[in-house]
This record gives sequence, C-alpha cells and structure tokens, in this order.
Amino acid sequence: MKYDYDGANKSEIIKKYEVKNNKIIVTYLDKKTNVMDYDKELENEIKDKMLEQAIERDNKYDSKLNYEKRSKYFNYYFALFGITILGFINWLKTSEVSSKTINTIADLLLIYNFTLLRYVNSIVKKCDKLEIDYEKYNRYLSIRKDLIRFINEKGLFDGIKTNKDILNINSLDSYSTEDIKKLEENIDVIRKKVLERF
Repeated sequence: MKYDYDGANKSEIIKKYEVKNNKIIVTYLDKKTNVMDYDKELENEIKDKMLEQAIERDNKYDSKLNYEKRSKYFNYYFALFGITILGFINWLKTSEVSSKTINTIADLLLIYNFTLLRYVNSIVKKCDKLEIDYEKYNRYLSIRKDLIRFINEKGLFDGIKTNKDILNINSLDSYSTEDIKKLEENIDVIRKKVLERF
C-alpha cells in the first residue's frame, strides 16, 4: 500500500514485505523496516494485516473528498492568480513608473505564478495517483475471493501485463489498474464457463 488514510499511523501501515535469506523484511509507510526470522505462519499474519489495512482504507476513503481537495487547490491557484493580476493592473493605474520597472515586476509575477502553478499541479497529480491507487485496491478487494477460487482455471491471467509475481495483497502495487480490470473480465468469463458445466 502506498498511501495512508485518516486515523492511520504511517509507522503501523505495512507498505510491503520481502523474504530474503530466511528473513522477512517488513517496510512501513514511514520507511522504517522490521526484520524477523521467516516463518510461513508469520508471513500469512503479515498478509492478513495488510489486507485488514487495505479494507480499512477502502472503507474510509472518500473519492469525493479527494476531488474536493483537488478542486480546492485549483480554485486557490486561480483566485491568487486573478488577485495578483488585478492588483498589478490597479497598481499600474495609480502609479507612475518606468516601463523597465513594469517589465521587471511583470517578469516576477510570471515567475511567481509559474511556481504556484507547479506547486498546485504537484498536489493535483498526487490526488490523481491516490484515486488510481484506491481504484486498484478497491477492485482487487472485490475480486480476491474469486481470484483464489479460480486460481487454477485456464485463462485467468490472459492479457495481464504484470505476471512476474503471484497476485496477492503484497504484490498488488506491482500490478496496474488495467491489469486488475482485465482480471475482473477474465473472472467473469471463467465464472460463466463454470456455471455452464453444471
């Protein structure tokens, strides 16, 4: 999981884990790690905890709030931009300054607005990434039981670009949202085939 959620502590949210040299290395969202001796039961407990955290985030995440945050920053930028331009125009009307000074101030305002726009754009991109990540996790959570049920069925992973890891809560970040959508389609096809057998 790449993102936290309201009420969550980054030092408790498991980002991922790796098994190396008979050790389990758990990485948390705050980038701290915990190294433990490998045990299959411990690995399953870690997966269960990750799944529990994903479900909790899924229940708490509100895409409307994410959209509102995104819109708020765009509105903030355009309001500041408008106020800055109007202030500059008003100042020009009331003062007698040289064209060189006006050009210098205009250049500074352009730099200011460009910097502000880059900042707002970075926040908007983060909101967009969060929305895409949320959609992927939400889709995975809705198909995970069918994924386990149909794991041995032919065609389950057809058309999936990321097939290097077995899909589970730990490897989900290496899959794209499109891969998960394709899995949903494949599961629907397999479900229909299974129903036809009976």
